Amino acid sequence: MENAFGGFGIFLLLFLLLLGVLWFLLPFAIFGTKAKLDAIIAENMRTNELLKSLVSEIRASKSEGVANKEGTSNRLGSFSSRD
Repeated sequence: MENAFGGFGIFLLLFLLLLGVLWFLLPFAIFGTKAKLDAIIAENMRTNELLKSLVSEIRASKSEGVANKEGTSNRLGSFSSRD
């Protein structure tokens, strides 16, 4: 019976040792990713600003296109009525 419990003790000791090493290294992993996360957030904000400017340009060009089409159709209508 003692041999089985001794084997369990070795596994428990190895598990606790591994847990201790991970517990020690975890803060370094978290602080190491902070700079990367900040860079990703900054890039995401920049991308959002670029998307906003693209949307406003598309809306402006669509409104100009609608105005041009209305003006063109009026001109074509006046040309066709003159002939």
